[in-house]
Amino acid sequence: MLVKDAISYSRTIKSIIDSNSNINALVKFKLLGMAKQLEPIVENFERVRNENIYKYGTINENGGASIVEPKRDSFDNDEDFNTAMDEYKNTVAKINEELKTILNSDVNVNINKFKYTEIIDAGLSADYLLDLYELIEE
Repeated sequence: MLVKDAISYSRTIKSIIDSNSNINALVKFKLLGMAKQLEPIVENFERVRNENIYKYGTINENGGASIVEPKRDSFDNDEDFNTAMDEYKNTVAKINEELKTILNSDVNVNINKFKYTEIIDAGLSADYLLDLYELIEE
């Protein structure tokens, strides 16, 4: 499974668990197990993403880091603004490239897929079923 898919499934599963009390017990139980399997992948990605923001960003007075797009009115002339904007774009491109490499990498996830008969009448919306399509077997 790709990291980006694991993150997407994790968000969908958490959304289902948090917002849907009408799902049957078996489906909820399986979703909780899936969420637990995906959690370390999401946490590791978030950690690396945050480390990159600290690595390339600016640390604020509270110890947090951010990458802020330059504002034209903060500069005395166009040349300084354009230089700052080029640095900003390069920084964002570096971070995005590193994260894209991670998002497109494979991870091993031990998830037991739903059987079609378990999930089809479990109280999930069509949108959720589509989001979970790859986690359903016939």
